[in-house]
Amino acid sequence: HSYYKLAPVFDIMVSSAVGDEALLSPQSIEATKEDPGCVVFLKENSSVWKNTAKLDTLLGKASEFAGIFCVGGHGRAGFLEAGKVVSAVCHGPAALANVKLSNGTYLIAEQNFIGISDVEEDIIQFSRDMSFLLETELREYGGIYEKAVGRFGVKVLTSGENGKLYTGQNTSSSALQYLF
Repeated sequence: HSYYKLAPVFDIMVSSAVGDEALLSPQSIEATKEDPGCVVFLKENSSVWKNTAKLDTLLGKASEFAGIFCVGGHGRAGFLEAGKVVSAVCHGPAALANVKLSNGTYLIAEQNFIGISDVEEDIIQFSRDMSFLLETELREYGGIYEKAVGRFGVKVLTSGENGKLYTGQNTSSSALQYLF
């Protein structure tokens, strides 16, 4: 699990839009029930998602952090413009969709990126439940989408000024944590 790779090296702060307990995806729990690392994490680390910081309490504090790993939410532009790492995997790049930088351009414009593909969304039968398809949406904001060879393949990209934008296609691509 990504948490076990990062926690020994970084002080991790988990935040959510409203703070306190973040919702867990029942589909994600079901999909990872055979993954020993995820099972142990779920049983032993509930405080990680039950005690989150309210996201807006972190606005303007990018200088206090080494980077941000998005699974959704706000605050990415400030981190990228401060020269910090911005990373996201699977559906997380949705957090980059309509983010504008201080110069008025979209954060994702003309950047190579990856996230769950429209085809993968169709395979897991969630396309109809999504308010937008990630691959399509980020292309509309000017992003340059790449995808792994094969469905649910591993692919991680670096992009952005000074290579500080890291994205991964799906949960199999969580190795992007090593880029921190």
